[in-house]
Amino acid sequence: MGDDFDKSRYSLNPVHCRTAGGYIFVCLAENPPPIDDFVNDMNYYLEPYDLDNAKVAVQSEIIEKANWKLVVENNRECYHCDGSHPELLKSLLEWDDDNDPRSTPEFRDLVKKMQAFWESQDVPYKFQMRYENRNRIVRTPLKEAPIP
Repeated sequence: MGDDFDKSRYSLNPVHCRTAGGYIFVCLAENPPPIDDFVNDMNYYLEPYDLDNAKVAVQSEIIEKANWKLVVENNRECYHCDGSHPELLKSLLEWDDDNDPRSTPEFRDLVKKMQAFWESQDVPYKFQMRYENRNRIVRTPLKEAPIP
């Protein structure tokens, strides 16, 4: 590059960025909405995992020949999981909040048991809802494996 090259004419536009829990949050707005409470919650919940010192164990790449919005929607819903991923449903519970009126007494008992365990291990678990219900964090138990 010569001395006459003007970097300001070719540089990227600045954007607002925050990091938390190994994720990068980017906001293109001139005045980004506050996310401090969410970032603090996320850092607190992920602290036991020491993600700054984590190593990538496996990496894979999938190239989707599809509309990215459909791919993201597929990732966020699980209507297809019963037929396509039955092994996943063997470990997950239907609810993530023991205040859900549909939750069963067995689920609430398991949550109570696991919360006592998490409390004894100083692992965060309390349900947090932020920013008009746009962001939530909660630790939920996996289904207990049957004892053979």
